[in-house]
Amino acid sequence: MNTKQKDRVLGVILLLISLFFFYFTMQQEAARFEGDPGPKMFPLIGCVITAVCGILTIVHPDKKEHKAYLSKEEFKRAAKLFGLYAAFLVLIWGVGFMITAPLLLFAISVLFSFESRPDDPWGKRILRSAIYAVIVGGALYLLYVTVLQTQLPTGALWKLFKK
Repeated sequence: MNTKQKDRVLGVILLLISLFFFYFTMQQEAARFEGDPGPKMFPLIGCVITAVCGILTIVHPDKKEHKAYLSKEEFKRAAKLFGLYAAFLVLIWGVGFMITAPLLLFAISVLFSFESRPDDPWGKRILRSAIYAVIVGGALYLLYVTVLQTQLPTGALWKLFKK
């Protein structure tokens, strides 16, 4: 199967996924309050974006042949990123958002710094990643707690100490 055929198959799969989630999104209840977008808004946006990407992939497949997708090195980076997200799920359950978010942001930033700035010294990458993690982690906390007035997970470990 050549690249054009693979792109078209991927486009059809994206369309089917979009339709699948669209169907289940429409099964959710409507908003209860006037002006509230309700639980359907974000899934519908995701369905529309996925459908548009699928249609564009079908209609305008890539014209040139590429090297093999996910080389051994790229697969290792993807596995590291997947591992970080799995660790995020475990840590957010265990120690909560306030500790987990900056740690994950720091780890992802360090991981990506090898790609974006390979010539930077290690110390500069660590410092830049730490500053980024603290600023973005704090901004996310303020956004969720102050602006959106949401209660963030505190973690099972802290609940054990409170008893």
